[in-house]
Amino acid sequence: MESSVSLQDRTLTVHQYVSGDDVYVECIINRFTFQQSSQNQDGQGYVVVYVDGVRTLEESKAAFVIPNLEKGVHQIRLEVEREKGSVYDLKQEFSVNVGN
Repeated sequence: MESSVSLQDRTLTVHQYVSGDDVYVECIINRFTFQQSSQNQDGQGYVVVYVDGVRTLEESKAAFVIPNLEKGVHQIRLEVEREKGSVYDLKQEFSVNVGN
């Protein structure tokens, strides 16, 4: 499944699929570098993953796995942040059905 949101000329496109109890996610953001560093530069940052409203992961790669989810429907929210917790206004939400 694919969806996208836009911030000025930056766009977040998310591809995701479920395999077993894992959710595979790919985030594509134009003019953006995925990394966690001590620098707080525009165009750099990481993705914070929320599962059912709980902050679960911080990912500094464009593609990653949300592992070991329980069976059932889960709400996933992705938020793009810079170092030191400041956020870009790039967010994406989607539901996944694990184990069915």
